[in-house]
Amino acid sequence: MENVVYADLYFLINFSMDFLCFFLSGKLVSKALSPLRMALASALGGIYAIALLLIILPQIWLIILHIFVCALMCLIAMTDKKTLGELPFYTLVFTAISMFLGGVMTALMSLFDKLFPKDTILSDSAEGASDSISVYALAALAVIGAIITLAGSNSLKGRMARRNAMIVVEINNNSTSFSGISDTGNLLQEPISGKPCIVVAPDVLKDILPYELIKMIKSGASADTILCKYKNPLSHPLPLRLIPAKTATGESMLLGFIPDKLYIDTGKGNKRVDAGIAIGIIEKSSHGINALIPAELMI
Repeated sequence: MENVVYADLYFLINFSMDFLCFFLSGKLVSKALSPLRMALASALGGIYAIALLLIILPQIWLIILHIFVCALMCLIAMTDKKTLGELPFYTLVFTAISMFLGGVMTALMSLFDKLFPKDTILSDSAEGASDSISVYALAALAVIGAIITLAGSNSLKGRMARRNAMIVVEINNNSTSFSGISDTGNLLQEPISGKPCIVVAPDVLKDILPYELIKMIKSGASADTILCKYKNPLSHPLPLRLIPAKTATGESMLLGFIPDKLYIDTGKGNKRVDAGIAIGIIEKSSHGINALIPAELMI
């Protein structure tokens, strides 16, 4: 007996599942994704799923092909020039979401088959209705699976948001350490490199930054004004940069820099990360919070 695959329906199912996975991935990493770019990436996933029905390759080459296509889809849907360096991270998140959602869907479909066997709800002459009911059942299971996956990702996101860490910053052969907390709302990026930025209270940087610079930042002067007035000493060169920031009160600029070395310790030892430092006044610093760490750096 031959299996009949309807290409249009198969494409639609895979397109919808990929689109759903991109939506959930964006929620998990707190990144607003373009619906058009998600649709283009999902269309590529649907075409690839159909192509797999015709492709015969050794297992190792199939795995390599899967990774390549998945990375290409994430490149289309989730990255731009500024966040190209985050492509491996986004690919990992999208893959994890896809695997989790796929597992949930498999479990739900198995449960659905046990609770509602086809021969108990359909007659032999209802072949046309069978396809329709299968599609509707799959759509319902996809919605349920998405809700479960979203709840799980929100739970993981909430746990990351409550995690504390120790941060070590090294620049110009000087280093300092201080505590910080994961903040899913911190989406700051250094505009040139696209690296995520940890927002740090100026006082905790007094061991590695000149006193005059810290004083100017705490005075409330704008970042561009400080950048123009501050004279960088030759004995302590510091490549200061302007970092765009958006808050509930509007848009502003923060001073920042890329440290020589940056480590984060969440309790499992120091892990070196590739990120920048944005210097800002943190209202909660008096409660022991000296830095706001992007959630992606805590994974």
